[in-house]
Amino acid sequence: MNILIITPSFPNLGNITEGLFNAQQAQAFKKTGNIVVVMLCKPCAPKYLAKKFKRYAHLAYLPEYEERDGIFIIYSRFLQVPHYVFPAVTAYSCARSIIRNLKKMKLEHFFDIIQVHSTFPTGLAAPIVSHEISCPYTLTLHIQDDPRIFRGNKGVTLYKNMLAKASALITVGSPLERFLQTILPVQNQKICKTIHNGIDIALVDEILQGIVPQNNHWGHIISISNLWPVKGIDTNLKALAQLRNERVPWEKYTIIGEGPARVGLEKLAKELQINDRVAFLGRLKHRDTLRELAQADVFCLPSWQESFGVVYLEAMAMGKPTIGCTGQGAEDIICDGNDGLLVPPKDPTRLAVALKRLIQQPEFAYKLGLNAKRRARQFTWDRNVEEYLDVYQSIISSRHL
Repeated sequence: MNILIITPSFPNLGNITEGLFNAQQAQAFKKTGNIVVVMLCKPCAPKYLAKKFKRYAHLAYLPEYEERDGIFIIYSRFLQVPHYVFPAVTAYSCARSIIRNLKKMKLEHFFDIIQVHSTFPTGLAAPIVSHEISCPYTLTLHIQDDPRIFRGNKGVTLYKNMLAKASALITVGSPLERFLQTILPVQNQKICKTIHNGIDIALVDEILQGIVPQNNHWGHIISISNLWPVKGIDTNLKALAQLRNERVPWEKYTIIGEGPARVGLEKLAKELQINDRVAFLGRLKHRDTLRELAQADVFCLPSWQESFGVVYLEAMAMGKPTIGCTGQGAEDIICDGNDGLLVPPKDPTRLAVALKRLIQQPEFAYKLGLNAKRRARQFTWDRNVEEYLDVYQSIISSRHL
């Protein structure tokens, strides 16, 4: 099968961990004998902007295309109107750029299926691309979209058209199923299902083999995420401050990730007088991140807007007792009290109780970790790709009837 993956998120020179799960899935497709081409859609950024604003630097110097790990990646540049203003303009620019690149590479009639990741701008552009090259598309939703994307009559029409024209809608977690119901009843869709992302079990095991167990400490908590307000890192800091006031002996808190909330979080840690035990490591390479994770005792990410959360699985696969939030994607992964703990969102007191339980009851934490390790190994990329290929085959077969 020839698969075109259209995505705004894939590891690149500007961010080597961005959309890592998309790259892992692409490799799993390739491993099963399919031909995969990735169309990585990025906004245009003039060089003068790159010199003035560091955050745009990598966008100005991305290549036209490259081959990485046996997968051909085409960089499709489009005009993006900031802050989701005029989403139709951005979507149309993205679509025309994709089509130009396909025709330039003489690939417009090569593919059996288009796999589109995310809605902005790639999903909104998908109906135009699909029509132009006469190829069906499957749309995977990874996050609950900002309402600004489908605000107003024109925005809602554009968004609903994207959903309605898709041959299949796939969500990575149950929160997105509920979100979709508010936009378009799923019974209007031929195929609509949840397919959870996977993790690289072999890499996890490789990292674990290189770690020497530390038996002389307990109480090292770790979080791994983009530093956005919705990730709940502030809730962790407040909960840990409560534990310090209760003289519960947690050792340190490591935060891996980067984002706009970092400055405020560092300030909060100082205000709570726990900054001496909190380490902000920034964004690390994936292997380095997993090594840090392997040396921690508890993984805690009380995110209150999480569609799924691959990082929960990676922590569980390493045997770490893991904490997530109720009503979020973590519920698809964690069975509360059996292989992890679930707490209400934005509730430092309840989170402090959960952390205290794990810190003061290491045998209970160890039991959760063992169960978590077994649970996480059900979420493989082989299983993920098998489910996707079944969907693709169903779509292709129905077209030939």
